[in-house]
Amino acid sequence: MTRGMKKFIYGIFYLAIFGLIGYGIYSKNTVVQPTCSDGIRNQNETGVDCGGACVSCSVKNLKEMRPGTVTIFNLESGRAVFLGTIVNPNEGYIARNISYTLVVSDKTGYPVEHISGNDTVFPLEKRYIFSADARTKVQNIGSVKIEIASSSVQWETFYDTLKPDMRIIFGPNFSDEEKTVRVSGTVRNESSFSVNKVKIIALFFDKYDDELFASQWTTAEFSGSDTKDFSILIPKEKNITDRIDRGKTKLLIQTE
Repeated sequence: MTRGMKKFIYGIFYLAIFGLIGYGIYSKNTVVQPTCSDGIRNQNETGVDCGGACVSCSVKNLKEMRPGTVTIFNLESGRAVFLGTIVNPNEGYIARNISYTLVVSDKTGYPVEHISGNDTVFPLEKRYIFSADARTKVQNIGSVKIEIASSSVQWETFYDTLKPDMRIIFGPNFSDEEKTVRVSGTVRNESSFSVNKVKIIALFFDKYDDELFASQWTTAEFSGSDTKDFSILIPKEKNITDRIDRGKTKLLIQTE
């Protein structure tokens, strides 16, 4: 065999080796790695894309949070007050760290303002979302909707014995002031454990059971077996306070 032929054979041999090495590197870098959203039961999953290295199948199969409609209350000043709802349709699971956004659109449907918030919703609970922070004037508002960032929700197994037992033990009492009407009372934490945050939302109705207005009182660090006085203010406007049927007032207690 001539020297030229040997060089040719050796060249082919080394090219083959380098080719195999290159193919191995290429394959390693291009092969799709298993994920928790590839639609394949792999990486020790007990179901498709759940269990094992992924989220538990019981959590994966939970129903998504449901945003409700938003009621818009208008004041004589042109300011708007919003009251919407978020529903947790799941039994046995509490939804924590829910990031939501009130999307305010103008008459043409164009979003002009976003109001963000964070909340916790207990199993099968309808949580009320209150906001008086809108900068957009009522006459410029066409609609308001609630958007929920589903990726923000932290699901936890929950037992009814862990839900705080909050009760109104006095009130509501109405007192007229110069520019406002004050709704006051006392709330008690009947539980033996502390609550991070408590909200009392007051809903006001007319004699025909139509909603007239909503307002809110908030407090933090509510100790077990403790009581606190609450005070909720509503503007003294004829379109609101003169039409309120005070006996139909509803006080909704929400905890986190």
